[in-house]
Amino acid sequence: MKTRLLIAFLLGSLALSSQAQEAQPAVPAPAPRLACDGPEFDFGVVDNSQTVEHTFLLRNEGDLTLEISQVRPSCGCTVAHISERNVPAGGETKISTKLSLAGRQGQQHKAITVESNDPQQPRFVLTLKGTAGTALDVQPSRLMQSQLAPGSQPTGTVQITGMAGTPFKVLAVESTSEQISARVVTVEEGRVYQLVVSPTQPLSPGQTEATLTVKTDHPQRPNLQVPVLFMAKADLVVAPRELIFPMPSSEPVTRYLIVRANDNQAFQIARVEVPSPEITTETTAFGANGYRVQLSNLRPDTSLNQRVVRIFTSIPGQAPLDVPIRIIASTPVAP
Repeated sequence: MKTRLLIAFLLGSLALSSQAQEAQPAVPAPAPRLACDGPEFDFGVVDNSQTVEHTFLLRNEGDLTLEISQVRPSCGCTVAHISERNVPAGGETKISTKLSLAGRQGQQHKAITVESNDPQQPRFVLTLKGTAGTALDVQPSRLMQSQLAPGSQPTGTVQITGMAGTPFKVLAVESTSEQISARVVTVEEGRVYQLVVSPTQPLSPGQTEATLTVKTDHPQRPNLQVPVLFMAKADLVVAPRELIFPMPSSEPVTRYLIVRANDNQAFQIARVEVPSPEITTETTAFGANGYRVQLSNLRPDTSLNQRVVRIFTSIPGQAPLDVPIRIIASTPVAP
């Protein structure tokens, strides 16, 4: 009898021991675990001239080193840089991102995929989202007038309107050419302004062009660029109308001028006069009714500023075509 009781006791103990083992949770194998408190960044509404910047903070909440093999943005408008690719347990790394909104409009949703050795989420997605808008609307964005009469002084109007409700002022307007100027007219204080643009002298045949830089106190659009072109009818046109250099230099450069005749008029380049004996010229045919003038060994130092390249043609009574040389750093345009 005692033997039977002993056997029953042992069998019961084994059963209880087996049940206890089965009830214990399995211990997970050591592994890295990627975590991020803010995997999605909403930048709101930003002007489409801006670049959105944001840094994501990633942590390793696992037991082993987190190895990040790749950080892959979804498009070329987004760049991402990681501070550390191997993150020890309990450590952190940063992913700095930049999203260019240039030329974009409306809702934006850009993903950055982080590939790692985290077994639970080998591909972890970070997101930049928001809206690309226009803080200041410029109409027209490019001012162009053609078929103008030589000797005329036309005017054109560019309107700048605030779109996001942020008051602003136009502080100054700068022109890349002394041949074109602009004055500011207030239409509605803090919201609507006009630029009245005109050539500073009667138009010569051909193109008169410049880029206006409009300076404002708007936090998202401190500078606006407005290209301007007035085109007067001419028997001959030369492009570019100016040889512009951003700063003086003693290094020789090569530049090209294109001379064309309207109405397929036949002509020839008789000679080219240059402001320095070091500059050499070579004239070749360009299309059916034009020529290309190559200027070699041109050193844009201060001695050439405001000097001209003068082109003479075979057309009777045709005035020489003058192309000024302008070095911007030596002749700043007053605001």
